[in-house]
Parts: sequence; structure tokens; C-alpha cells
Amino acid sequence: MPWSKIGPYPGAYYKEHLACFTCRKMVRKRSGWELPAEERQAMHTGQIKCPDCGQPLAFMGKAFRPPRQTATKQWRKVEQEYRQGTRWVNGRW
Repeated sequence: MPWSKIGPYPGAYYKEHLACFTCRKMVRKRSGWELPAEERQAMHTGQIKCPDCGQPLAFMGKAFRPPRQTATKQWRKVEQEYRQGTRWVNGRW
């Protein structure tokens, strides 16, 4: 299979997952590989704001799967793990 056919469509990139713990929502942004260095740095340092509430978004990694918005206990666990340094990354991406 040619390399151009791998992925959901030719030239596809997986998006980065960012979370807002205030709104309990996940936001997807373009992958770090296709961003300029200053935008990539802003994504990893929490300078990107939530489109709904304006709070900083937390960089979670591409393998992050958010809990339901109504599951407040699970969101608290996720936030606690994030504060301890856990990131949901997969070596495949």
C-alpha cells in the first residue's frame, strides 16, 4: 500500500486534544507538526483559551478520551492526574 493511502485521507494529520476543566469539554486543534513553532509552544504551555469560557486549555495528548460532560467525579480524577504530570500520548502518533 502506498504511503499516500495511509490514514483517514491522504496527507491527514491527527489532531491534538486539549481539555477545559471548567466547562468539562475537549477541544481538538491542528497537529503540532503542521503549526509554526510559536503556536506549538503556546499549545503546550496553556496559552490557548477555551472558546466557551476563556480559561486556559490543558494539553492532554492525542490518546486522551474525555469522560462524559456530566461525569464530574471522572473529570476531577482526570484533572488531578493532569496536575500530577500525566499525559495521554501514544507512541504511534
